[in-house]
Amino acid sequence: YHPSVFNVNDLYCGSYKNVWLPPGQYNLEIIVVLCNSFGLTSPMRTMNFTKWLEYDFKKDCLEDPARSQITSSSSTLTIEAEVSSTSEDKEQLQEGRWTIDKSKSANYGPLSTRYQPQDCRGEISERCAVPMNNSHLEAFNFVWRNNTWLEKLKQHQLDLGFKAISRKTVDKVKELEMRAHGGTGLDVDSSKRMKGTPELSKICLVGYSHSYHLIDAFWANNLGHLFIWAPAIYPTQLSTKFFEQYYHTRNCTKFVIGVGQHPAGWPGGGPPYSLKQWRDEMTSVVTNEEIFKIDGKIKLYLRSIHHNPIGDMIGKCQPTDWRSPTVIDSYNFILEKLVLDANNSRVDYLDTTFITKPVWDTAYDWCHLPLKVSSVEALYIAYVLLVN
Repeated sequence: YHPSVFNVNDLYCGSYKNVWLPPGQYNLEIIVVLCNSFGLTSPMRTMNFTKWLEYDFKKDCLEDPARSQITSSSSTLTIEAEVSSTSEDKEQLQEGRWTIDKSKSANYGPLSTRYQPQDCRGEISERCAVPMNNSHLEAFNFVWRNNTWLEKLKQHQLDLGFKAISRKTVDKVKELEMRAHGGTGLDVDSSKRMKGTPELSKICLVGYSHSYHLIDAFWANNLGHLFIWAPAIYPTQLSTKFFEQYYHTRNCTKFVIGVGQHPAGWPGGGPPYSLKQWRDEMTSVVTNEEIFKIDGKIKLYLRSIHHNPIGDMIGKCQPTDWRSPTVIDSYNFILEKLVLDANNSRVDYLDTTFITKPVWDTAYDWCHLPLKVSSVEALYIAYVLLVN
């Protein structure tokens, strides 16, 4: 979709250009997350970028998620005509989208954005259970716009002498998925996450828990032998020595970096990174020429940071966890801008939000993507790094 927005005094307007939804009636929900000028729609971001970077969001309280919906529960959107996309629209189409299995969706009714009310940890009352319910994820399936690349990825696997990605991966994910607090449901030995297959391990996933859960998803797709976990929490840890270590000991020349969760969340009990601190520390990484001197093949991919559902710490006023959609959007915008400003063919922005953001509220533990989602993200990352 391609939303555009503008302010008219206290009226906030938006438009939605449909490029893929077929005719039909759709349930519509609009929520208000934050009522101030901070965020990607802030005029300050385009008019005075330096000032926007200095905005102090630490004391910003999100709107109460129990009262953030500004549409009625029966609101609908009707699309009457088939989409007639221009060539430009088709070029902007994402690689795939989530769809709902109609045979299952009838069990859930209109879907509302999931959130965790205050004082609901371990609580099973209706007050907590209804807004925290995540069973509707079963009705979602990801559909790729073009499966040609997936076939290429399977062939890549066979060429390397490994078992190809199974068509039953989705069934396998369902079998492995665990709906308990924490975990992805896939029992991968922690040492296995860091080994891969020595002669083939050329891709390091840099980060902490979100990165090692992605490693689990690669193993679920029979791709684990090509990816290994390189633990890091903050950008300051990504020194020349860090990359040298994984280049020499793990034969990594491609690094997928995802270190934004702790800086935005709860960095050692201190305040979150400001936008400026996040920009400055990540800039130090991508402009460090010594990293690229290690080997002419080294390339850095800045992976988009995963969005977190509005858990009790994020939705609290004052928050004690600042990974709200607005902050994560801003961190990701900075990453994308860093890559453009760097103008370095060996630094790229790896945007997986078309997969993760539509189901941003589905993490069972209010943090990590369910395996059903991360397995799709893993396939796309594998294609970008191995085939494309």
